[in-house]
Amino acid sequence: MEKKNTVLLTVIAIATLLVAVIGATFAYFTAQRGDGAQADITVTTSTSDSIVYGSFNALVLKATQQNFGQNLGSQRATTEGEIKLTASDNDSREDTADYCYTSTIKISENGFGYKPQAEGVEETVTNQPELILSLYYNGNEYKQQLNDVTYTTIEGPKKVCDQENGETSEDKCKEEETIAGYDITTIGNVSGEPPLEPTTTNFKVPVWEENSDKPFAEQSFTHHIKTEDTSGEVTAKWKASITFVNYDFDQQYNTDKKFIAIWEFTPVDCESGEPIVQETP
Repeated sequence: MEKKNTVLLTVIAIATLLVAVIGATFAYFTAQRGDGAQADITVTTSTSDSIVYGSFNALVLKATQQNFGQNLGSQRATTEGEIKLTASDNDSREDTADYCYTSTIKISENGFGYKPQAEGVEETVTNQPELILSLYYNGNEYKQQLNDVTYTTIEGPKKVCDQENGETSEDKCKEEETIAGYDITTIGNVSGEPPLEPTTTNFKVPVWEENSDKPFAEQSFTHHIKTEDTSGEVTAKWKASITFVNYDFDQQYNTDKKFIAIWEFTPVDCESGEPIVQETP
């Protein structure tokens, strides 16, 4: 959709010419000086639509022997930010301030795994989630199909400690909390013998829908932010948390592991969904 700013140039000129002729034996012309003239020039522009992709804090989660040992809490870290649209103040505009973007989590490294099955022992529970991703849009929690995983809830309430910049303290812990979200324990995990080729797993985030049971492939991935009000404002708030679940069994197999990703918001065309290339001034 093409959007234009209106520039209005109005020029009003008022000029008065007075000529007086006086007849006499000796006629002459004199210059008549009036009060002058004026030209009023007014140049006005309306404001343009403004969309700001706000900064998100880094999500840093560190599990150590001191905060992730026996009888200690699960560790959680969070990132959040917002996208803000302010519409033009042009009262005569006929279109809607409507912009679009995509939300993608790009995982570049993941060495985490599930608890290995002991030889000769038949496990009653396998593939217990260790990394849980929780997503929120404007305060609404995602529970619909996401990528190739579904929303899951860890059995039983657990102690959960919130970290800031990789550090936590006892006053940041909550007892008896339910852990729920998407199991990303092995998403983006590249197994095999080193050296391994670096890869990136794109984790597309669909448009949030309440109580949606649509298959992932049938969901929309083009997020709209719009307002029909002149000078109106609208904000899209995003939040993501990752919890490393502390179980009552030895999780030594996940020591010295890394999960590295970026959460990317990309402006796209609302019709085609193609990324918009910003022009350099």
